[in-house]
Amino acid sequence: MMLDGLWAFAFTSGPDEPIAYDTKVVVPGCWDATLDHALKRGVGHYRRTLHVAQAGRYRVCFEGVANGARVEIDGELVADYFGPHTPFVTDDIELAAGNHDLVVHVDNRFGDHNTILLEKCGWYCFGGIHRAVWLEKVPDVRVDQLHVTTLALSEPKATVRIAGQLSQSCSAVRVTLQDNREKVIAVRDWSGDATFDLTLELDDITAWSPDHPALYTVVVQTPDDVCRERFGIRTIETRGRTLLLNGKPIRLRGINHHDYYPESGYTTDLLRMKRDLDIIKDMGMNFVRTSHYPKDGAFLSLCDEMGLLVWEEAPGWQNGPAEMRTPLFKTQYLRCVRDMVSAHYNHPSIIMWGFLNEVRSEYDDLRPVFEAIVEQFRALDSHRPISFATNRVLDNPDRMLDLIDVLAPNLYNGWYGTEYGDAFPKSPAAYFEELLKWFDEPDLAEKPIIIGECGAGGTAGFHRLDRRRWSEEHQLDLVEEIIDSYDAHPQLAGYAIWLFSDTACSESEEMKRPLSHNSKGLLDAYRNPKMAYHMVKRRLGKRHD
Repeated sequence: MMLDGLWAFAFTSGPDEPIAYDTKVVVPGCWDATLDHALKRGVGHYRRTLHVAQAGRYRVCFEGVANGARVEIDGELVADYFGPHTPFVTDDIELAAGNHDLVVHVDNRFGDHNTILLEKCGWYCFGGIHRAVWLEKVPDVRVDQLHVTTLALSEPKATVRIAGQLSQSCSAVRVTLQDNREKVIAVRDWSGDATFDLTLELDDITAWSPDHPALYTVVVQTPDDVCRERFGIRTIETRGRTLLLNGKPIRLRGINHHDYYPESGYTTDLLRMKRDLDIIKDMGMNFVRTSHYPKDGAFLSLCDEMGLLVWEEAPGWQNGPAEMRTPLFKTQYLRCVRDMVSAHYNHPSIIMWGFLNEVRSEYDDLRPVFEAIVEQFRALDSHRPISFATNRVLDNPDRMLDLIDVLAPNLYNGWYGTEYGDAFPKSPAAYFEELLKWFDEPDLAEKPIIIGECGAGGTAGFHRLDRRRWSEEHQLDLVEEIIDSYDAHPQLAGYAIWLFSDTACSESEEMKRPLSHNSKGLLDAYRNPKMAYHMVKRRLGKRHD
């Protein structure tokens, strides 16, 4: 049962304030994007009545909450969760038929309880139940996890693995594969353990790719439950400096995308998701980086259908030793990774996992934290490359790059370093050549390189004949130079321009940003195009490789 709609709401900024449900807000939504509670940090208290028609075990499922949530049903705590934007479910609870009280306390404050999103953050961190939430009846024998992996592919033949976890052992499990017209292409039965693991040889399939985003469905039936998951049959691997999709080299030309909408903060809908992705494809791009947190599952499903490649990223931005050295950081982060990968594993559009953008990876004593995160990714999914975007290069070198599969420096040559009008000493092309000498070290030489971020600010509507800094003309010039430098470089597997659209910045960054926004978007926050957008569309829209 979907729980979207109007909820009773109260806001408290401190622990001793009484909770008075004196207004209503829309769920999903962000309270600090509303007029009544704009830009407020504290705890938002959400309350609504659950009407249960049939007694049984239930749980509440959240697609995303910012940033932590305590969930109570009839006063009983069923979840105490911290994970910005990651999907999660409550504990099971027995409910009698009738009405029940559901309360969700959502915390968007910074502090010691929040080691992942810091007060100094590159975007405005909204608060609220900002994605879909629903009540789910839990059957006795249910499918807790269902993952489909392509083990081998030689189109039209493929070998796929279907692995899952049931809530308990079962004597009758049926696994059915269907194509996009619901034609059955394979059926297998399973009996026994709660963990099932099947390998299927398929003879007449279409591989998933940007040009042909073919999708299939796996249906797992128990006596009490039916679980459906969509998937694509495709492989992704690295070979030297090259990324291979279905065994063929692929070049990534893409964009970083934030969830930000001036009227609603993080919260969006399917129509606006589709429009953003249409614009990205219309620019001639094939690749999206989900900066700097996991996306809504609906967004990823659209990427599956539209053939867009995705780098999905666990939350984090410029975290440093102070928080990363605490035991809580590791606990919170590993849970975020687990929940992101487990929920989004079957999306064929996701070709790589990322984590911890621009963190302090020059400190050797933080290596055990990075090792634990990478180990968690590999335990959950050994079939996708892993990366993190770094700004620790050359003069302040990253010490963790040997742990990952894809190198992803964030390079802003021509932008940062020119605040006072001085020419940047190296062009994007010259700086990248210098960087390659460092990347030729033995433990880095056989890894693909993707520029995780590159771009320049351009204040929407600000035009100057002298093409000075912050003008749309200056942004166009620098982004065009970036495309010239990176597009044809033989040792580069791809790049992601920063940023799709302007996004609100954090309070700590407001004095550095015109209009309190990161203005590096190719479009403004309302999706109106800037000059650089039209240039990118002209340049990349002509390419089809």
